[in-house]
Amino acid sequence: GHEMYCIPYRAKRMPQKDVLLEESSGMVSGEYIYLYPPGIPFLVPGEVIHDDCIRKMKEYKIQSLNIKGLKQKEQLYITVLDR
Repeated sequence: GHEMYCIPYRAKRMPQKDVLLEESSGMVSGEYIYLYPPGIPFLVPGEVIHDDCIRKMKEYKIQSLNIKGLKQKEQLYITVLDR
């Protein structure tokens, strides 16, 4: 299920920070995360990030699928609410 902390409109306007994807469990997404194609988000701003979602994103990355919304430096980072 999808656990919402707040609506996407509100989340996009709250203070945010980038954290390592591995360390984001229990935090709240500040960004839309989606596979492209097809472009349907599997994580939206304001949604609580759970372990299964992190695992799924890592699997997609291993499969070289195009994940939009994550930041790639040396490792994968995700934008979360700074609360």
